[in-house]
Amino acid sequence: PGWFQSEERQYNKPQLPITKEMMQEEKRKLLEVAARPIKKVMEAKARKKLKAVRAVQRQSAKADAIGSDAELDERAKQRALQKLYDKGVAIKRPRAVAVVAKKGARSVGGKGVKIVDRRMKKDMAATIRTGNRNFKGGRRGSKAKA
Repeated sequence: PGWFQSEERQYNKPQLPITKEMMQEEKRKLLEVAARPIKKVMEAKARKKLKAVRAVQRQSAKADAIGSDAELDERAKQRALQKLYDKGVAIKRPRAVAVVAKKGARSVGGKGVKIVDRRMKKDMAATIRTGNRNFKGGRRGSKAKA
């Protein structure tokens, strides 16, 4: 058909031969782009760094305030500074993720994964509940007092 021939003439262009050097140049450009870090990751890292810098500035301001406080004696100042430092240094580690295994199915656990079954979770919840006097620990605060 005529429409097909006209479109073939319009769009079907023969590929021009390229040299090895041109091909290597294109590959180099692509590798250069691929080696660059992802923009969103960079932004996230910058935000995280900025947050850390601000936290350190706040902490140093508090430390200066404690240091210049005339009402506190040296020992109290040291204690307050140590408390402030301990609060800032606390490392937050990700907790293990509990994977509830289905009956008869085997799932493979890895690092940071704890395989549990339904019964185990229910038993743990029961021990945490306030009526159980044998359990030391668990939830603390307003719920534990009730």
